[in-house]
Amino acid sequence: MRSDFIRPKRLAFAWHSAPPQLAGSGARANHRSVEGRFKKGFTLVELLVVIAIIGILIGLLLPAVQAAREAARMASCSNNLRQIGIASQNFHSAFGFFQTENPATAPPYPYPNTCWNLQTLRYVEEKQLVQEVVGASQAAIAAGNGSLVPLNNGQDMVPIFLCPDRGDRSNGLIDYGYLQRPGSILYNAPGGVSLGQLSNFNGSSKTLMVTHLGCNPQDYPIGPTPWYNCLQAYSGASMLDDQVQIGQYSTTFSSPHFSGNPALFADCHVQTIDNTWLTNNQDVWNWQNVNSITLP
Repeated sequence: MRSDFIRPKRLAFAWHSAPPQLAGSGARANHRSVEGRFKKGFTLVELLVVIAIIGILIGLLLPAVQAAREAARMASCSNNLRQIGIASQNFHSAFGFFQTENPATAPPYPYPNTCWNLQTLRYVEEKQLVQEVVGASQAAIAAGNGSLVPLNNGQDMVPIFLCPDRGDRSNGLIDYGYLQRPGSILYNAPGGVSLGQLSNFNGSSKTLMVTHLGCNPQDYPIGPTPWYNCLQAYSGASMLDDQVQIGQYSTTFSSPHFSGNPALFADCHVQTIDNTWLTNNQDVWNWQNVNSITLP
């Protein structure tokens, strides 16, 4: 190689502007980036449409949720009545007749002059809430002076005595009762009614025992009656709770359920019956009724 050969120097060129094709592609790239930057959000109209759709979906969902909750409360209430029915059947198995609280009840009835609620507690595993009065003479028992008495002043809560649709209460109340009228099973005198006697008339499947006592929602904290009390309905009319006059609790029947009043029959089945039907067919309470009854 020749030593006198001089390598040419490379010339450096600085482009002051991009070549046409590069400049054009860069503009398009910048344009696309700007478009992407503005397309990432919602417009106000789109946002309002989404909010409206969500509101419609919530509006459709809420009634279904409320219906499901009401169905659950109704099932719980019906189960309470069924448990009371099973307890009444167990009482019948022990003594040969249903419990009754008419003061005229005489021996051999075991608990004369005692509320049916207290007699039922002994058969729903709540025996510890009542105490049997012992040592009374036969004459006193025959006069209706023997009884069961509540402990703790009857302030203990008995869950199966409370309808869940009337809220949580813990001051010894009961929501269920019967029609205090001659012919009612739980008010029979001089002794309890047997299933054999019922078979000679309407039968156990068409003789009503217990349903909701009347109580306006504003009276829920104090009504319809303490479970140790013998306060029962003397009117056979039935209605919704908010149709009961304030302060007139336990004088009639009413239901917190819009579908009707769940009712316990002597054969232990529970059926939700329309309030109007109960009002117009009060013979269903009378175990000695001879008129034909067709349940709805």
